[in-house]
Amino acid sequence: MAKILVSPYSSLYDDSQLVIKVINLGRNEKVTLQSCQTSDKGRHFHAYAYYLTDDNGNIDVSVDASFGGYYTGVEPLGLLWAMKIVPGPKRRFSSLIKQNVTKPAVILLNVYQGHIDIDKIGIKGVNKCLIVTSIFERRIMKSNIRRFIVEEDDLRGVIFVPQQQGSFMGVIDLGGVNGGMVEMRAALLSNYGFVVLCLSLFGAFDQMKQVSSVDLAYIERGIEYLLRHEKVLKEGVGVLGISFGGSVSLAAATFFENIKCVVNIGGALSASGFKDLIYGNKIWTPTEEKLNGHQVVDGIQRPSCMILTPKFLEMHKHFPEFQKSKASILFIYAEDDKCINWKEQSALARKLMKSSNKMNYEIKSYPGTGHMIGPPYVPMFSMTYLLPMSKFPTYLGGNLKEHAYGQAYSWKYIIKFLKSQENEMRKFDLPLKSLL
Repeated sequence: MAKILVSPYSSLYDDSQLVIKVINLGRNEKVTLQSCQTSDKGRHFHAYAYYLTDDNGNIDVSVDASFGGYYTGVEPLGLLWAMKIVPGPKRRFSSLIKQNVTKPAVILLNVYQGHIDIDKIGIKGVNKCLIVTSIFERRIMKSNIRRFIVEEDDLRGVIFVPQQQGSFMGVIDLGGVNGGMVEMRAALLSNYGFVVLCLSLFGAFDQMKQVSSVDLAYIERGIEYLLRHEKVLKEGVGVLGISFGGSVSLAAATFFENIKCVVNIGGALSASGFKDLIYGNKIWTPTEEKLNGHQVVDGIQRPSCMILTPKFLEMHKHFPEFQKSKASILFIYAEDDKCINWKEQSALARKLMKSSNKMNYEIKSYPGTGHMIGPPYVPMFSMTYLLPMSKFPTYLGGNLKEHAYGQAYSWKYIIKFLKSQENEMRKFDLPLKSLL
């Protein structure tokens, strides 16, 4: 009898050591493997790939190549990162980013006889070819992580706290231009021994859904909250943000010396999203965003880039002088980003750093990746209604396979960067007697 073996049955979402096998099939038999997952919003995603069994009637996805479907070649986790929303009349652009991080993602595996174009035939049409089915789990949080809602004064967010003994570096996680919180990255980060505050800039709980400006003093209050936590190292914090959140992270480092490191994932070196940045009596205005001049194909905006890169001599109008901060900075850029011009942005970053003789920064870029570089093995999120005034959904860039690899590689580098910064902090956090 055919059987699907998944090891381990329950693993962390960013764990690359997942083995999927199918055994006891016919010798040299053509089969289609399909993965299915339902998002927290009730939307259905799937991926499928074509395999040929060996002389013993077995398939090991870790070593056997796919001959077609959603990906080709040996891709041990292709059935995860290749998922797309199931085609249909009510298809909407959506993401498989896990919203409820306290519950695991449940993935259904189906094995069908023959190489079948499931998108063409439809799910109901392939049921007669079904051989065997099974499920497995991908967890977001380790069992020793605790999640708490934060509602202190005007602060709104969620904090993830490791429960083992000791103190940890605090990290603030900031989201993008549409506001609210995406807890998944913050929860996964906490598994590596960080206290992570997923801080909502706007749009969560009782906050306004849209704003025309973001005050950096709000980040300052978030830092103070995090540093008061009994589990957090007092030397300082890290701030990580994606897209608009990356820009805010950089801007905040200009003013707050207790920000020891910044990870900017695709954030522009300017105010953006039609939102000013404010601190005290200073205001930085967005660079123009070309929303209405893009080519529209099949109802989708396909920009070459949306946010204009400021000129070096006009930076003071659009962004604080983050290059003068003492914080170590990691820039993560997507080389197929349709929101910013990553080459112009990285060149400007280097020029700004050189102007201040700043050396403690790194720039990493990843081919084929689109704007939304998420946690590993989350399927590529390539289209969205980027702003409330958008007439059409916007293509954010990215090639499926390369984007998946970019997410996996960048994630490892982000963890390495944050851990190195934590180690530097611990040198200053040692008791005096240990230094004598």
